[in-house]
Amino acid sequence: MASQEAAAGTSNKLKVGRTTEYRMGANTELLNITAGGGGGCDGEGTKLFLLCGADRFESVRPFRSGEFSVHMVRVKGRPISLVTCMVDDHRWMLAKDAMAGRVEARMFVFGLPGFFYGLELPGTGDGIEEKLKMLEEIFASFSANRDLTVEDDRAAIAAAAAAKSSTAEPELVQQAVRSSAAVKILARSLLAGALKPAKHLLLLHGGGPAAALPTMSAVAALLTAIETGQIPSAAMAAVSGAEPDVGGGGSVGWWYVNGDGMALLLRVMRFARADSAVPAVAVAGN
Repeated sequence: MASQEAAAGTSNKLKVGRTTEYRMGANTELLNITAGGGGGCDGEGTKLFLLCGADRFESVRPFRSGEFSVHMVRVKGRPISLVTCMVDDHRWMLAKDAMAGRVEARMFVFGLPGFFYGLELPGTGDGIEEKLKMLEEIFASFSANRDLTVEDDRAAIAAAAAAKSSTAEPELVQQAVRSSAAVKILARSLLAGALKPAKHLLLLHGGGPAAALPTMSAVAALLTAIETGQIPSAAMAAVSGAEPDVGGGGSVGWWYVNGDGMALLLRVMRFARADSAVPAVAVAGN
């Protein structure tokens, strides 16, 4: 492991933590909030909620709780990046076409394929205010960041209401677990070189971007493939060759997993199922 002052594709305002080198890439920790909110080990830690119902927030148990961290995966020799958040062992991806919205001072909501997450950060701890500012910079750089505390449109109100309610139905829990497993395997496959950019990915950009980011369709299409055993006909929206409508400048590119890459990830998921939290689901060849 080694410390670095900057990671490719991040804002130069971000203070980057430790970096772990792998065969074909590097995993950099951009932010870490422990149970006490800073460097301590006391306190309840960050809480992650699975949002799908109308129960009051106060009456619902967290889906996950514990340490919160944000990581950036970078592929060697390529502008390809993947930024993920994690609470305890549960991971999800940030994308410029997926919302990350602030609902309250230390509460956020994230839009995922088919559901939302609610995130409640600790209220105390060493350096917590500075870490919150860093988190805002991360969300601004790598997601469709919105401040729902000042918006009054119906979509914002609905998202804010969702962040205060959660009824984790079994089917939704399984979907969230599959989503986390898909993101983990996507990250590991990039770092290990199993996903080869020239063979398994489609990179869309103009003029050599500083960073190429995934869209949420990367997870949505993989989840569809896991649940149905069929690779989507427009895998990762790559067949159309259309770039996501997420705004931003020309310095940012986009990458998708193509059909060959999707088939590879399905095989990896099948082999990993036995010793992971992935529930028994239909996969190609079953």
